[in-house]
Parts: sequence; C-alpha cells; structure tokens
Amino acid sequence: MRLACATGVVIGALVAAPAPAAAQQPAPRLLECLRQQVVVTAPAAVPGRLTFQVENRLEWTLAGLRFDYRVTSVGRVVPWERDAAAVAVRGGIEPGETRTVSVALLPIPAEVGTVGALSATVELLDVADAENRLFIGDVRVVGWSDDPSPQQCE
Repeated sequence: MRLACATGVVIGALVAAPAPAAAQQPAPRLLECLRQQVVVTAPAAVPGRLTFQVENRLEWTLAGLRFDYRVTSVGRVVPWERDAAAVAVRGGIEPGETRTVSVALLPIPAEVGTVGALSATVELLDVADAENRLFIGDVRVVGWSDDPSPQQCE
C-alpha cells in the first residue's frame, strides 16, 4: 500500500509499502470512467506552484484528488519535477462544478527561468468522496478514510 499526504502541499514522493494484491492495480474500467467524469484541463506550472482545472461530471461531491504530474520546460528531456500527489480540495467540487486546484511544489532551481517556460501535465489517479473515502483505493492517503467509497461512476 502506498501512502500520500493530503495537506494540499506536495511534499515529495509517495511512501511505498506493500499493497494487497487485489488493490495494486485499479480496474481499468473504473479508472477510465473516472477520467471521463472528472475532467482535468489547463495544467500550468510556475516555479513552486502547479495549477489545473477540475470539472466534476459525477453525481457526487469530490473532497480530494490523487494525481500524477510532470513539470518540464522546452528543450529539456528530464522533467524538473515528476511525482504523485494527493490534495484535499477545500469546499469540495460539487457535481457539475469546475474548480481551479493549486498546489505548492518543491522548489525548482533558479536557473529554470533561463531555460524557457514551464509546462505541466496532470493525470488523475483517484478521487475522494465527501467522507474522504477513495473511489479506486489502490493506495492509502494519510488522513483520509481507509474505507472504500460506496459511490458509483456512471
């Protein structure tokens, strides 16, 4: 089971721990449905901050997000930052609502400003319902419920 911090501040890599065999890989159908119903757009990065838009097309409120992200710049093969994160969304994201999510990143070296504009990608991995229960639940997020979400993705 992997662990993540849900403080809204990305603090580094998820801590890896053994996961039950059944929970290691999310069901592809669940993840595909989730990504169709929770749409992430407009990822952007500046040194120290990542922002993106999240549209909730589900019939239930989202209290948190778990995602992979990459921060790169033109002409660089290796990203400045690549990690997974979990963030609590203050006030949640209600059904039909689109919110901007902003998270702090680890400091990026000062020379980034001299090598070109930053770009970012964000890939949704899971969401938490209003009771902080993960929908897919292939990792554990510290501070969130260990119980699986009973919500459906339709």
